[in-house]
Amino acid sequence: MHARRATTHTQRAPRPSSRRYLLRGLLYCGLCERRMQGNWIRDLPHYRCRYPQEYALANKVQHPNNVYLREHLLIDPLDGWIQTAFRPDRVEATLTALTDAQTTSVDPSIIKAEQTLADCNARLQRYRAALEAGTDPAIIATWTAEIHATKQSAERVLNQAKRNHRWTRDDIRTVIDNIGGIRTALRNADGSDKTCLYQALGLHLTYHPDEQKVVVQARPDHHIVGIKSVSEAGVDPYAYPTQHGYIHL
Repeated sequence: MHARRATTHTQRAPRPSSRRYLLRGLLYCGLCERRMQGNWIRDLPHYRCRYPQEYALANKVQHPNNVYLREHLLIDPLDGWIQTAFRPDRVEATLTALTDAQTTSVDPSIIKAEQTLADCNARLQRYRAALEAGTDPAIIATWTAEIHATKQSAERVLNQAKRNHRWTRDDIRTVIDNIGGIRTALRNADGSDKTCLYQALGLHLTYHPDEQKVVVQARPDHHIVGIKSVSEAGVDPYAYPTQHGYIHL
């Protein structure tokens, strides 16, 4: 935690370069959690995390002065992981499970909104009875206005829930076809095209030098998935689930 807090301010965007790095901006150091920078060594692309010893001592981090990873050691295993993680049968199984979860679970916010509406309607009935019994109309009007505001808020929640997208079989087939196209393109891609494909797949790679392992996370963006449904809170609950895995080098 100390290292994370102390190094946050050193995080920076990848520097512009005429040299090609296929994993630019996607690879992080597992020791300090900072983004690794491209470094050309002996005509080959590498990724480096430079961490001076005074920083390591101050932040109580076991970290060499420099951590290096050759790009070519990771590309082929990474492509293999992508081909496996996004096989059509696995994509279908992932989205089918997501669909089943959607149909068997109830959003707590919907339950709360329905309860709020029932309570508002019951209170409005009581206020009407009180008005008929001779209660001051001005007081009843104030109470009623408050209840109507609460009721409208609950109705907005329910209406948004009805508009939210749920995965259908056609949706699943669309995603399978779209990601299948990415898998095919990746096999034939080179240079900047491959970099764009990695970014579209939402790759986040973390290199652990002590274990010679790279932890992989992938979450295709909505342009790849082909379906987008954003709630009022700005959250997309129907995005493709993050895929996790690791690669031993």
